[in-house]
Amino acid sequence: MCEALRSRCHGLDARRPEGYGPTTASSYRSNAGVVCLGGGRRGIIGFIGNEAVARYRIRVGREIGSAALVADGMRARTDGFTSLGVLAGAIGVAIGFPAADPIAGIVIAFLIVSVLFSAGRDVFLRILDAVEPGLIDETEQALARVDGVESVGAVRIRWIGHRLHAEAEVVVNENLRITGAHEIDERARHAVLHEVTHLASAIIHADPCGHSGVDPHADLAHHHRTDRLGVASRARPG
Repeated sequence: MCEALRSRCHGLDARRPEGYGPTTASSYRSNAGVVCLGGGRRGIIGFIGNEAVARYRIRVGREIGSAALVADGMRARTDGFTSLGVLAGAIGVAIGFPAADPIAGIVIAFLIVSVLFSAGRDVFLRILDAVEPGLIDETEQALARVDGVESVGAVRIRWIGHRLHAEAEVVVNENLRITGAHEIDERARHAVLHEVTHLASAIIHADPCGHSGVDPHADLAHHHRTDRLGVASRARPG
């Protein structure tokens, strides 16, 4: 693109008819400068427009939890910097530095590859329902602050569409009635729905504390193979 702009600028001078005097030649050079200046304006306008679109898409994408929209915003930002790179290459060529064109091309290619890697990684992880490790910590802390929760067991979070869905186990007093344990469950669910961004639903399971010495999960112990299978969740201690 830089080469095309340079050819257009110099083409005006090259098409000057033979025999024209210095004044006419200067006029052609002036016209060439006007064309280059017009290309510069378009490059700046292109950058401003693409950056505005990029900011909007990235902001909305983060608000609604859309990795694809965020990636699209990053692509628009790359288009804006591409416009600036083309402009920089054209200016360099115009002032007598031909290497500015390939240098601008290399820089633009590097930016495109960087954005491709970053955006592609985020979208690929979203396809796999991966979440940031900090979300599990945030959920555990929210559950631990609930009155009646003695400790927090396994916590699992995944993306479904643009929303997060969680499953968690909390330990409560084993002497509580069902209604009492249910009230703690509801308080815990209410807490995480308020404190964890993009969380749309949460299933909270109450486990008895086992202070009496009886393991409430003894009959199912042979089914817990979390360590061997490497399930991506925060397993219950012990």
